[in-house]
Amino acid sequence: MGTFIMENIDGSVSDPKYEVCIVGCGASGGVLAYQCALAGLNTVVIDSGDLLDDSYFTNLLMQVKPASSKNSPFDRKSEKLLQVDVDPEFNHYSINKVNGLQNLWGGVSLRFSEADFVEGDWPITYSELAPFYDEIEELIGVTGNCDGLSDLPDGKFIQPFPYSSLDKHIVGKIRSKCPLITTIANRKAVETRPNRKNTCLQCGMCQNGCSTGSVYKFTSRLLPQISKLSNFVLMPNTLVQKLLVDSNGDISGVLCSGNGSKLEKIITSKIFVISSGALNTPKLLLESRSLAYPHGISNNNRSVGKGLMDNPNVVIAAIFPSMFFRKIDRESGYGNHILIPDIGGDGVKQLVDVYHGNSKLFPMFRASMPWFIPDFLLHFIIRRVAICLIFSPADPENKNSIAMKNDGTFLIKHSFSEREVSQLASMDRRARQLFSKIGGFVLGSYPGRPGDSIHYAGTCRMGKDSTQSVVDINLQSHEHRNLFICDGSVFPSLPEKHPTLTIMALAARLSLHIHSKLRSC
Repeated sequence: MGTFIMENIDGSVSDPKYEVCIVGCGASGGVLAYQCALAGLNTVVIDSGDLLDDSYFTNLLMQVKPASSKNSPFDRKSEKLLQVDVDPEFNHYSINKVNGLQNLWGGVSLRFSEADFVEGDWPITYSELAPFYDEIEELIGVTGNCDGLSDLPDGKFIQPFPYSSLDKHIVGKIRSKCPLITTIANRKAVETRPNRKNTCLQCGMCQNGCSTGSVYKFTSRLLPQISKLSNFVLMPNTLVQKLLVDSNGDISGVLCSGNGSKLEKIITSKIFVISSGALNTPKLLLESRSLAYPHGISNNNRSVGKGLMDNPNVVIAAIFPSMFFRKIDRESGYGNHILIPDIGGDGVKQLVDVYHGNSKLFPMFRASMPWFIPDFLLHFIIRRVAICLIFSPADPENKNSIAMKNDGTFLIKHSFSEREVSQLASMDRRARQLFSKIGGFVLGSYPGRPGDSIHYAGTCRMGKDSTQSVVDINLQSHEHRNLFICDGSVFPSLPEKHPTLTIMALAARLSLHIHSKLRSC
């Protein structure tokens, strides 16, 4: 992984005054760290988790036991990383490691459309973010074709893997039986170009983590390029307890402690960026309350924590009997090669992410199928099954929130709106109709609970009106001139699309703004 400066909580390395301090090293924090460090800014990144080498993951060899929970697509080593807080109203998934949830993400990387920005009341436009989409796609390598769809704008793509035989069958049937429905190659941050050291080996199990670094994450792709720079410091295993504010209203430092340690120190910087995610970022702001700020940092208007969003989703599986007597190829690719955009027929967009049969999912199917089905027959069945994840937009409602209780603990309040509930039924119904038309037999479906999509957004919204939002169009706090927030929490709305690429594009845009701001001083 390379060497890098690691500043220890015990103060064994001197504490300079940094130019940029980034709290959280996930999708946005990694991009910010990379671009600020390369730009020559004196940059420190603080993360509560430790570093996890790619060698931890064993999905290629499948030598580890299947997950302990029924219907889980994870192996036990990957499942061990994924922490789940099952709240009565909201399931909160997290990974307390550098990279965060990107240690196990599937890599799906989609641009929001011009209509998503307009209809979602964003204070910026698609054209303003488009150059940064370009930049991130080229930086991380996103697969795809130029399909000319206004709702899924084209980007700077690398070659996607070809469809499997089951994929070809599904696409062919949709084009012949349902010509108004569009199918496109999936857009994923996976290295498909040959003769590269991290070229995908096509195990089809991106969700179990990537032992070859083929699926993008900061520690595999970007950290090696900046790890030896003298102006870059990474502080893993370091918990930020609160933000400190001076008499001018500026953030003067962050109070930190080592995980499991009572030793504390203050990290000072000119600029602070909170990139801890849509649940942990508002927690930190609320935990930073003081006599001067009794409601927390950047929360005079009581907006912090409000508007929590996650995409409603349905998982549905179908078998294709017409494939029983056809040859099934063994190439797994990256598992989900097909996207079906906008299958909604009632004015609400829906997005279908299609996984083809993969024998490595055998443990999950074995736990779900009757005992009398022999293993060889189950392997035969799996390779003729498609598993679809279907998403619809989330509604940004203030009643869905994360709030700090008097005892210092947090309460998540979340319930689907009437529209979101109706979309759960619509997604299930329309998927069943589609499968029926193309010769698929539905084996079962599962509607997700709030939080199950893990597309968390909306708790520190960006906006022009400082009375209704937490940050401005440059992601700067309305109340503290050297505090920025950059993660899914700033989203004013959440369309049906995966949010990660937009989070990373916002990070690229912010890094340019920060560089300009510091160098113009």
